[in-house]
Amino acid sequence: MLPEKPVKPTKSPFTDKEIREKAHQIWEKNKEQSPEENWNAAVKALERERFWRPLISVWRWTGIGEKKGWDIFTGLSLPLIVFGGGILFNYLNGQQQQKIAEEKQKDELLKTYINDMKASLLDKDYPLKNSKKNSESRSIARTITLTTLAQLNSEQDQQKAQEGKYNQRKGLIMQFLYESGLSKSDTNVIPIVLLNKADFTFANLENSFLIAANLQYANFESANLNFAHLESANLKSANLNFAHLESANLKNANLNFARLKSVNLNRANLEYANLEYAYLESAYLGSAKNLTNEQIKSACFWEKAIYTEQRVFDDKKQVWIAEDQKANQRKIEEITQDKASDPLTPPNCSKWRKKNLLLK
Repeated sequence: MLPEKPVKPTKSPFTDKEIREKAHQIWEKNKEQSPEENWNAAVKALERERFWRPLISVWRWTGIGEKKGWDIFTGLSLPLIVFGGGILFNYLNGQQQQKIAEEKQKDELLKTYINDMKASLLDKDYPLKNSKKNSESRSIARTITLTTLAQLNSEQDQQKAQEGKYNQRKGLIMQFLYESGLSKSDTNVIPIVLLNKADFTFANLENSFLIAANLQYANFESANLNFAHLESANLKSANLNFAHLESANLKNANLNFARLKSVNLNRANLEYANLEYAYLESAYLGSAKNLTNEQIKSACFWEKAIYTEQRVFDDKKQVWIAEDQKANQRKIEEITQDKASDPLTPPNCSKWRKKNLLLK
């Protein structure tokens, strides 16, 4: 008996003709079912076919149905490579877009900071430069400076620094503060914008002019200060660990209690620089200019510094070590034996532990 549409058919997206043809095929295989049963079975069969149709198309496109063993594997390889390559491309593209977005966001942060500081400097009623000590405007300027510097940090800063690419935006903030007279100490005992704990890590300050700048307690760890002009700069208790100060001019600079672990001072001018209590472990002083034994002995842990010309950097320990350790030791003994350079009161370096400073 040929299948017929039941009085209350199952709802389906297929036409009566499609269902009837499929029901007829089912009826030919099993003529004992009722017309209504054949009709409902046909609807289910068509739904299964529609579900598997995309896979069947791929199967036929690759020709897998006509292949065996290794042929099937090689037949699958192309679409899998295309599929996997698409996923990888989308992932890498997404990563790139994210980096671009982050860079744009940091550019906007820097732009906003400069605009806000300019507005404060040019305020007709309460210009920042005329503000009094401990005033609200100074406090706000310091807060947005510290906050912006922190937001300009990047997870890639360390890796980029190893490639010689330092954080330009942080360097621009430092130059803005200096050139606008907000960080100088020549006209104010206390600068308008205090940089205590300001995060200039990995900042690019190469060739920068920071003469007589008040930078005490600021964090310049791993910053690029090569060829910087730091004459008479106040770097008291500043963190210069791992910083690059090659050929920098530090004449008359105050480095009292400065952290100088593994700092690179090769060819730096240290004439009359105050090194009292400065932390010199692993500091590279090879070819430093105008550095006297009196200055060296006023510092802490100077016996662990590097004085010989040749040196290498231990990436594992993140410290400078002498390539010729025997030659370096001879130089240390030579400084030790120069009794005329001994300070009247040797520095009490236990103060470093009392101050709980970062010495690692």
